[in-house]
Amino acid sequence: MTSAGEKQHYALVLLERLFDHLPSTARVGVLYDIGCQLHRSCVKWGFLKDFHDRLLWAISVFHAYGHQWACQLIYHPRKCTGFGLTDGEGCERFWSSIKLLIPSLRVSGYYTRIYTIDTQVKHLDHKSLMGLGDWLRRKWNAAILRKNEARAVLAELEQKDITEDLLRENWAAQMAQQTKPNPRQAKNLADKVIQEILELKDSMTEVKAELYKFETMIQTGKYDDGWEVSDVRLHLEDLKEKYEKTGKSLKSKCDTLGAESRLNLERLLGNEFFRLRVNALAVKQRLRNRLQQRKFELDGLERAYRKTTTNTKKLHEHSESQIKRKEPGIQKLAKKYNDICAELEKMIKRKESPRGACAPHRIATDGLFKLDVDDDIWQDVGLDDMDLSSGKEIPQWLGDEGVRKGIKSLLELDRC
Repeated sequence: MTSAGEKQHYALVLLERLFDHLPSTARVGVLYDIGCQLHRSCVKWGFLKDFHDRLLWAISVFHAYGHQWACQLIYHPRKCTGFGLTDGEGCERFWSSIKLLIPSLRVSGYYTRIYTIDTQVKHLDHKSLMGLGDWLRRKWNAAILRKNEARAVLAELEQKDITEDLLRENWAAQMAQQTKPNPRQAKNLADKVIQEILELKDSMTEVKAELYKFETMIQTGKYDDGWEVSDVRLHLEDLKEKYEKTGKSLKSKCDTLGAESRLNLERLLGNEFFRLRVNALAVKQRLRNRLQQRKFELDGLERAYRKTTTNTKKLHEHSESQIKRKEPGIQKLAKKYNDICAELEKMIKRKESPRGACAPHRIATDGLFKLDVDDDIWQDVGLDDMDLSSGKEIPQWLGDEGVRKGIKSLLELDRC
């Protein structure tokens, strides 16, 4: 290795060398942080073409949250056949076991460093071998426990006429729906402009309310704490300028819409339920992005901080303090999303929604930062692009909580 970073050619060479030492009938499951990209490169450019039919690709569990949901459906080891309950984090565990050598080896000579690492690896190998029986027992017991729990859920659902065949059909339908190519670009661009128009309208409403508040202060002569007449007048000028700019931007975006998009916009503006649904999806997408960014930032932070200290307690405290700094903004987004969901639920109960409308699932704030593969944060139930006004039936994998629960348990049972 001559350079840092996860270069694809390193992984390709390692895999090719591995197959040199395996029987011609052996199949290999590859768990890699960017396994999806490496698989695509192999298909597109013919890398490892002699072994394509003997390779299974997946993403290591810890890094799966950083990939799009469609990618997780195909490459997450908990959803792939052949990987069981493996998480693909073996290398990370090894790095963790030798990190205590970092301070001393930083100032040691070349041969001392090689000898120390080699000796530590042999020691860890012997230690692992001696504890292999206990490791197998723990893994076996954990798998049996999860298997029994999954079977219990499936048995309960079968009494409600939700069979295994029905669950597998719905899982296949969900895979097909959520991994299909995106609609044509022009439609996406129009949808994006419509979303921007709706946000600009909301922004103008907020600015207008603020303008009224400060104009009322001048008219009545009653000023809030910390505000003087001169400050209020300056702030009013800024607000008026902002209102005018937002209005011009709104008009400009409306002019770019075609006839079909204008109809969609009128439909959204004239229907409170659809407007709230679009807003909920936008907030959820922002929340997902913020959570993923925070995960990556925290991961980089921990790696950087490990260079300055090997004290696990200090590392944990330092990381925890950084998490808390990020939490308020993310929790605010989650609360905003849940508030919109509550309003949508009320509209459905009052029958002010289109026929067949499904209420989106609220996001539980406890455990929000775990980004588990089956969390509701990934699922856009009630927020997808289905035309609710057509009266189209909501698929069970999307709208039936029993089926959704059953699919999770079925996948768990398959992995066990």
